[in-house]
Amino acid sequence: MPIRNPGRLGCENCRTRRIKCNELRPRCSQCARAGLTCSGYRNPVDLIFQDQTACITQKYHTAESKVIHQARHSQSSRPSSPTGIIPRLPVDEIAWWVYFENFNIMRPSGAPIHRPYPSQSSPVFPAVASVGLAALAVVHSDPHLMQLARQKYSSALRILVCAINDPDELRQTRTAITSFNLSMFEMIVYDNFHPPSHGWLRHMHGTTALLRSLELTEGTPTVEIRALLQIAYTADCGNMKSRELILPLTDLFTILCKLVNLHRATCFTNDTAQNHQFINTALNMYQDLESWLTSVPVWWVDPIRTGQAPRIDDECWIMRVWVYYRLCQILAHKAILDNMDILYSSGDSSQQRQYEESLAVISQASQELYIGVPALLGASHIANQSTPGLTSNVFFLITVLQTMCSLTPKEKVVENWSQSARAYGKDFEVIQNLILSRLN
Repeated sequence: MPIRNPGRLGCENCRTRRIKCNELRPRCSQCARAGLTCSGYRNPVDLIFQDQTACITQKYHTAESKVIHQARHSQSSRPSSPTGIIPRLPVDEIAWWVYFENFNIMRPSGAPIHRPYPSQSSPVFPAVASVGLAALAVVHSDPHLMQLARQKYSSALRILVCAINDPDELRQTRTAITSFNLSMFEMIVYDNFHPPSHGWLRHMHGTTALLRSLELTEGTPTVEIRALLQIAYTADCGNMKSRELILPLTDLFTILCKLVNLHRATCFTNDTAQNHQFINTALNMYQDLESWLTSVPVWWVDPIRTGQAPRIDDECWIMRVWVYYRLCQILAHKAILDNMDILYSSGDSSQQRQYEESLAVISQASQELYIGVPALLGASHIANQSTPGLTSNVFFLITVLQTMCSLTPKEKVVENWSQSARAYGKDFEVIQNLILSRLN
C-alpha cells in the first residue's frame, strides 16, 4: 500500500516528544540525555504498510455503515427476526478486506472491491482469512495475528481434507482455489530459519492434482477461468522441482507442461539415445510455441515487444501470459543446450550454430522477461504508480524467479530483475528483500 505520510523510524520516546531522533544504537542521544530507556526503532516495513490496516478498516466500516443503514431503512417493511445477522469479529472482516484487495486473483486489477458476505461455515472462509491475517501479521510483526492466522490455516486444512474426500466437492472450483490459497499462506509465513522445504510447493502439487478433477466448460465464467489459469501456470513453475507429471489445460499451458517435464527427464536420464530425442523434442516444442503466437486473440497484445498497452482491463494478467511465454522459450532452448552439453564436446563445430542460436534466444527472452517485472507486479508505468505492496503478484513473481534460478545462475537472476525493481525506489527494498529470501 502507498505511504500517505512518510513517517519516521525514530524511537517511541522521540516520536512521542516530537523531537528528532538520531537512531543511535543501543540508545539514541535524546534518550541518553534524558536518562530514558530507548524503546528501539520502527521496522521499515511498518512505514511501507502503516496505512494498510487503517485503509482497510475504513473501507470495512464504510461498507458496514451502508449495510446497517439499508437494514434500518428496510426494517419498517419487513418483520423483525429474532436471529438477525450475527456479525463476525472485526479482525475477521479486516482479514477479508486484506485478502480481497491484495490477494484475490479472481478480481481484475483496479476493479472495485465488493464486500463478501460468507458465513463462518463457508468452505473458503478459513483459507482466505488465513492469508489476510498472515499478511497483516508479517507486515506488522504481530505474533498474535500470526497465531490466529495459523488457527485459520489449520481449520482450512481440515475443510480441504473433507472436500477432497467428497466426490462432489472434489470437482468444485472453490476446492482448488482453497488449496491455492493455502500455498500463498505458506509462501507468506516462510522464513530463513527453517530448511527450504517449500511448504507452498506441496500445496501447489495438491492444487495440480485438484485441477485434474475439474471440467471447464464453455459456460464457465471468464473470471474463474482466468483464476484457474493463473493457478495452473504457477503450478507449472512450482513443479520444476517435482518428479510428478502435470496437467495441460490450454495451448500455452500444455507447452509449458511438456517443457517442464522435458527438463525433469533431461536431469534424470543417462541414455544418449534419449538425449538426441530430447533435442528434437525441444525443437518441435519451440516450433509449437511460435505457432501459438499466430493463434492468440488480437487483444492479447504483447506489451514488451510492441510497447503498446494491452487492450483489456486487467493488463497485469495479460503480462503474466507473455512472461510465461518467455519462460517457455527459455525452457525449450535450455533443454537443447543441456542435452547438447551431454552429447557433444565444446569443439564440435557441427553443432555450433544451433548452440549459439539457443544461447541468443535465452539471452533475449531473459532480458524481455525482466522488463516485464514491473507490470507483473501491477504497474506498467512506474512513474505514475505507487510502490507495490505484499500482494499475490509478489507470489507469482517469486515462482517465476525461482524457476529462472533453476535454469540460470541465481546471481544473474537477482542482478537482472533488481535493475527493474530499483525504479520503485527505496520504499521497495522491504519487498525486494522478502523476495530475495525466497530464492533459495
